[in-house]
Amino acid sequence: MNFSKFSFEFFDINIYGALTALTFFFASYYYYGRLKKAKLDLEFFAHHFWRWILVGLFGGRLIACLLNPQIFADDGPIAFLFFWIEGFNFWGAVIAILLLMYRDLSREGKPFWSWFDLMMMPLIVGYMLVDVYGYISGAIYGRETDLFWGIQYETFGVDILNPVHPVTLYALLLHFAWFLWFRKNEHIWIRRPGKSTVLTILVLLLIDLFMHSFRGDSTWVIFRYVRIEQVFDLILISALLWGYRKIPEAKA
Repeated sequence: MNFSKFSFEFFDINIYGALTALTFFFASYYYYGRLKKAKLDLEFFAHHFWRWILVGLFGGRLIACLLNPQIFADDGPIAFLFFWIEGFNFWGAVIAILLLMYRDLSREGKPFWSWFDLMMMPLIVGYMLVDVYGYISGAIYGRETDLFWGIQYETFGVDILNPVHPVTLYALLLHFAWFLWFRKNEHIWIRRPGKSTVLTILVLLLIDLFMHSFRGDSTWVIFRYVRIEQVFDLILISALLWGYRKIPEAKA
């Protein structure tokens, strides 16, 4: 059976892209519950929710298209709208949402770090779900391996017929480890608003950077070995390390 897409008479639905997009709605519901528990402004959240989601979908699709221009090969520019067909970039959506949230929260004088910190647990859970989608669909697969735990895909889009590294399962284990550590320490980090946000995004980017070393799916490669996604990861990691020093300690 092909788990990479559902085929209909006139179009296909990319399973990984569609489920990743839907995960944002699940994560948003989880986030809403955490905002409610923290007694933050739920009316503000409800008023801005759809614009955040739409910008997230736009950002996720934009990065997916930049990393894979072949998306436009069959249908031209209109293919940009078909995020359920040719993929969706998780990090593109996250960055777009955070930037717009920062703008909206800052304009209203709201504590944006507190809002961001509460988002991190839904983000981690969402990332683990995306790992599962990548494993099931074969949208993300590793380099060829002789190790006994290698997996073999028989689905569209996987160019390697021999067993490959199950990179999404590696990532899932690392994300789950951070999930446990985060849950244990979240109440301690509250003294420094923004710490949960910066540490979580930094850890997720480091995991992503490491996992790309095992990836086998096609992408742009720089200097023969460096994937374009790793360049983005390094840029964001550098920005976070610089920005983390700017987060002040909360007064006791």
